[in-house]
Amino acid sequence: MNYNAHIFNNHLLKIVNNEQQILYSSSTIWQSLLFILCLSVFVFVKNNSYNKLMRILQATFNNQVFGQIQRDEANSFRTYSVFLLLFYNISLALLAYKINVLYSLMFVSLPGFFQFIIFFTILLAFNFLKILLFKVISFVSNQHTLINEYTSYSFIINQTFSLIILPLVLLSEIVKLNPLILLAPALILFFIHLLIKWLKGISFGLISGKVGILQSFIYLCAIEILPSLVLGKILIEKF
Repeated sequence: MNYNAHIFNNHLLKIVNNEQQILYSSSTIWQSLLFILCLSVFVFVKNNSYNKLMRILQATFNNQVFGQIQRDEANSFRTYSVFLLLFYNISLALLAYKINVLYSLMFVSLPGFFQFIIFFTILLAFNFLKILLFKVISFVSNQHTLINEYTSYSFIINQTFSLIILPLVLLSEIVKLNPLILLAPALILFFIHLLIKWLKGISFGLISGKVGILQSFIYLCAIEILPSLVLGKILIEKF
């Protein structure tokens, strides 16, 4: 037996390449670059703001720590918070992109990267409009302290859950597994974080003694629930 002979020697198949070919999937390049970028930013935040990062995690479930952050960092610019909020938007955009790819809901003719960019842009615009809505409700209702507390807590819980949801959705793109194995926990965590945020908003209203349960629920519908439902309905119907 001639071990030096080509594998297709005396075969009907025509030889196209004499050397071995490296197989790769170009569809995962941008996801891999995004993973490396997020990992690098997280290492930077951890090395430069570790104690503050721990306070953010604690403030999500501890009212005393949340009050300390409110007093100490109310008017200060926090670079680590900007990065964490960016993580939050990236994680939700990736989650929306993955669900869209699995079920072919909208933008099906566009490449995956452009779908992700569209979802990311929509989330940024939606969050910006929601902040403006916070300001309007604060001015109209004259509940400045209450709205500011709820806004601050929304940012904090978003930052906390971004550190949990983002690794799940990133790994669903890179690891060769059924994506639902990682996307299902990410979706559950997303809804848990929304529930905690809404319950916290109601508790802020009750603790202040100025807003009842019905008013708190109306506020939540106006600034959280209704805009999300309207945006989802528009996207599904138009695209």
